[in-house]
Amino acid sequence: MNRNADYEKLSKKRLFTIIACVIVLISGALFLHVRKRQTVILYFTGDILLDRGVMTYMKQYGYDYPFIKVKDLFKDGDIVCGNLEGPLTEGGIPSQKDPRYIFRFPPPVAQNLKDARFNLMNLANNHTTDHGAKGLTDTMNTLNEYGIAWFGAGKTAKEAASPVFVNISGTVIGFLGYSAFPPEGYFHTQEKPNISMIDESSLRESVINAREKRDFLVVSFHWGREYEPYPDDSQKKTARIAIDSGADIVIGHHPHVYQGIEEYNGKFIFYSLGNFIFDRQIPPDTDKGAVIKLYIQKGRLKKWDMLPVKIKECQPEILEEGVETYGNI
Repeated sequence: MNRNADYEKLSKKRLFTIIACVIVLISGALFLHVRKRQTVILYFTGDILLDRGVMTYMKQYGYDYPFIKVKDLFKDGDIVCGNLEGPLTEGGIPSQKDPRYIFRFPPPVAQNLKDARFNLMNLANNHTTDHGAKGLTDTMNTLNEYGIAWFGAGKTAKEAASPVFVNISGTVIGFLGYSAFPPEGYFHTQEKPNISMIDESSLRESVINAREKRDFLVVSFHWGREYEPYPDDSQKKTARIAIDSGADIVIGHHPHVYQGIEEYNGKFIFYSLGNFIFDRQIPPDTDKGAVIKLYIQKGRLKKWDMLPVKIKECQPEILEEGVETYGNI
């Protein structure tokens, strides 16, 4: 009888020990999950062209062709953002400019962008309006339909200049996008669909206002000279105004080549990330670019990785041996 009682006590003790261990393991897993979620990961790529030479490959191999070598690249990203270098439309009225530089992407390719984990697009560039107001409106509607957010454009000029905020597990990330170049061959007014233009007289106020509503603020610029590997004085001036006004990071594109990085007042300026998905161009280094991976903790940039990109036959891939890291978590 006593042995049975002792055995029963021992069994209960073992049961309590097992339960305690399970609780510890679950608590530890939850702690690690919470700790992991405190780090918000943002990816930024360069220019994305889905027409011209890229379209030639897509017609032959499918719309997923440009994304095949990077299909798993962004799997840990909370926000994956690229510069969409043209409208998602079946066609509006083509802009009055050289037909060689009028782009149009088939709307269903938005699914392939989503499958590659892109969930945010900059539209403030000189090609978003290549098919006029209809092309830009179609682009915004298509991205909405596929669950991809966007910034730097709008149904009116005022809406285009408005910031976009994304809440990731309690961390609010703000985005402002501007183009240094007006829509080419597109006659627009303040009340028509439009992109956001750089205006130094209002840039400071816009950044200050956006800063008050976010934990981390990204300002994106479409600027600079094409194929020029170094930023010009205008880019430097504008970027520093943005940083001084409250931007936490500046991301640039348009030159179609990678430009340098500047650390200014403890913040980073990436003047141009070059190309990401693009067809072959004659100028050197247009087949190269960079992906920037940011690690945000409690509203501050704790670490970033630079992932070099090589484009071959319109497919980007990461050159692992060239990855660089700044900072640590």
